[in-house]
Amino acid sequence: MRKTLFTVLACTLSLPAATENADVVVYGDSPSALTAAIELAESGHDVLLVSPVEHIGGITIEGLGSQDVDQRSGSGKPIGGLAAEFFLRVARAYDPAANAPRYKFNSSVAEKVIDGWLEEKQVRVLRGKRISEEQGAVVKEGGRITGFRCEDGTSVSGKIFIDGTVEGDLMAFAGVTYAWGREGNDKYGETVGGVINPSHEQQYKVKVDPYVIPGDPSSGTITGVRDEPVGTHGAADRSAMGFCFRLPMTKDPDNKIPITAPEGYDPADYELYRRFLAAGGNNNWLDGPGNPDTNPKAKLIDLGSWHELSGNLYGRNHGYPDGTYEERKAIYDEHRSFTRGLIHFLSTDPSVPEKIRNEWSQWGLCKDEFTGNGGWPRMLYLRSTRRMVSDYVITEADVIARPKGKLQPAPAVDDPIGICWWPVDLHAARTIIKDGKVSNEGAYIDYGNYKPFGIPYRAIVPKKDDCTNLLVPSALSSSYAGYGAVRLEWTFMVLGQSAGAAAAIALDDNLAVQDVPYDRLAERLVSRGQKLEPSSPVSEK
Repeated sequence: MRKTLFTVLACTLSLPAATENADVVVYGDSPSALTAAIELAESGHDVLLVSPVEHIGGITIEGLGSQDVDQRSGSGKPIGGLAAEFFLRVARAYDPAANAPRYKFNSSVAEKVIDGWLEEKQVRVLRGKRISEEQGAVVKEGGRITGFRCEDGTSVSGKIFIDGTVEGDLMAFAGVTYAWGREGNDKYGETVGGVINPSHEQQYKVKVDPYVIPGDPSSGTITGVRDEPVGTHGAADRSAMGFCFRLPMTKDPDNKIPITAPEGYDPADYELYRRFLAAGGNNNWLDGPGNPDTNPKAKLIDLGSWHELSGNLYGRNHGYPDGTYEERKAIYDEHRSFTRGLIHFLSTDPSVPEKIRNEWSQWGLCKDEFTGNGGWPRMLYLRSTRRMVSDYVITEADVIARPKGKLQPAPAVDDPIGICWWPVDLHAARTIIKDGKVSNEGAYIDYGNYKPFGIPYRAIVPKKDDCTNLLVPSALSSSYAGYGAVRLEWTFMVLGQSAGAAAAIALDDNLAVQDVPYDRLAERLVSRGQKLEPSSPVSEK
């Protein structure tokens, strides 16, 4: 009996790793991966969606339940094609008779919509298959990717590849040129491409001492404050705007998971928040587009972080964009532990004003969201990671309506594949010391000085010398400032569909992705309901 069991186990252990093949391989879990795969499936092409995680949809199903759509555009005017269909499907998940898109929704609803959509279109999906970090895991021959190996040994091969990750992992492992951090103003002739000094947005309105012993620099800084120079305006560095959880919460006792102190909780870690409140700071973190109505069973759809002091842990994510999987997990874990401790602090610490304690203590995580992860989103909101560097780099000049200073004009776009309709939106990147007080650095947004523009096809394909069969719709070619405008989830959906359509043409005609005829691509996209460029410029809000 034992011998038979040993034989069975030995045979099982010696089974070869799985091998998967498709004409087009989409790697990723973001909205762009979703729409790229569906576009290819609907056009009858052999496509395989390989997700590095179990849940497909990216931050759209991980807490970002309130979508940014410029109100000037009028009910999603720039959103067409599969992106528009997604928001309509979400609306009909709430009300089957709905005929208008819905831009606020629960993560669990969005995930059901996405899973049902993929099943309906019979998209082949591999979940939890992350590319190995080992050298040579991505195989290239003659400037083309032929396949990649996953951490569990699964091998995936194809003819055309689409990197549908926000992190740009396939792109990076394939040796495609990319950037991360802030290039600085000189690189592309920008005005907010590097250190922003002075920074006015998301700035402290009260004076907070940064030192452990107030007034004594030799005592060190309190948690969350970096003791480093502000820097020269426009200087390059490796900073990234703050990450955070987009966190659904509820007061409903039947659906609430209480938020208790994390292991190792130390109230001293939240001294910055205590001093901020003591100085009269207004922590309005609970205010925002995701707030519920007066229904006590309603959810706070999306606890965002866009204030001077909130769940954006400025300066504690800079290693994420080009970090290893282990380094990224450590950053996720720190954000989760600190955010959990912060909510516990605001709910219980006697130094917090009673009104604030009473409000925060009523809230908890949602039992019906992220059910396998204790009510916590499984990923952070990654506002800026790697960015491809291709023949067209989207910069501040593409976005700004009325140039200021020495801003160089943007090149002509004669190959638009979708519309960007959002300003340069940069959250703070660092919490530092300026004039002896706590100060944020790096935030910029100007709602009154931007215009919609057509995103060029050249921005989602690598340089031809880098790779000829890869498209990159999320980690697309853009500067740090330019990416601040294109980083919306619906924009990624638009670009994912456009990447899928381009991949189909490249496959059918055996072309390098750089050689896809634009007129044919545009014709296909328009026939699929895509909106390629704004019909008229809009510069005032």
